[in-house]
Amino acid sequence: MKTTPTPKRKKRPAPLPLRVTALAVTQAELTTLTTLAQEQADLLGRAISRSTVVRALLRLAGAKITPVELCEAIEVELQQGRKWGHDSTKPSLA
Repeated sequence: MKTTPTPKRKKRPAPLPLRVTALAVTQAELTTLTTLAQEQADLLGRAISRSTVVRALLRLAGAKITPVELCEAIEVELQQGRKWGHDSTKPSLA
């Protein structure tokens, strides 16, 4: 009995390795991120992590946001008075 060969499937490329990193956000921003993850979980019918949402947003921002738009958004963030390693809501020790 002659068997017909099955066509070979294209293999999906291996996903890039993930790097664990910390991200400092306000409680309101964390709430927004959690809400976005829950909305997507409801739409897709499966669990969606906040990390997945952040990666998707970064990919979307890289494709859709111009450098000038990002610069303007960074200026707004800098106007909040936050600096790396410092919490502007805590009283200074000086």
